[in-house]
Amino acid sequence: MRYHGDLLAAYGPGVPLSFGEFRRKLHGPVEGLLPPWLDRSGFDDLAFPVVDSEGCVTGNAFDLQWETAQLHRILQRLKRIGRMRFTEEQLQDEIDQDQMYEILKGRGDTQYVVDRTTLVECPAGTATELNKRGLPLRSHLIWVTRYSVSHGGDR
Repeated sequence: MRYHGDLLAAYGPGVPLSFGEFRRKLHGPVEGLLPPWLDRSGFDDLAFPVVDSEGCVTGNAFDLQWETAQLHRILQRLKRIGRMRFTEEQLQDEIDQDQMYEILKGRGDTQYVVDRTTLVECPAGTATELNKRGLPLRSHLIWVTRYSVSHGGDR
């Protein structure tokens, strides 16, 4: 019911949506749930359903919700520290930092301290050097991608 209320708020007072219609739309493409006034040109494919034929949330819908929640959390953090304007690259940096934190923190507090110390002491390097630091494999993709884009390092 909460999401129905959120959607009604996004639609505005001129667009009615009964709870039954909302539930039916969950089985159709996500695009059918978006407010009619929203420009869809910035979205990728939204032709997947939120709920499958068995009534379970689809993987694509779960991923979309997770990415939206992550983005909302990052935007709130930037707003809290007074950064109301930022470039796409600055936003991507925040997303990468958030993902790196989650990866490192997932290994426990003691290992988190070791991994953060490693990143502070060795803030740049090639993929080969990165492999020698003992960081989790999932962190390599973020680190090497950002390093390669910024500094032209090897992959």
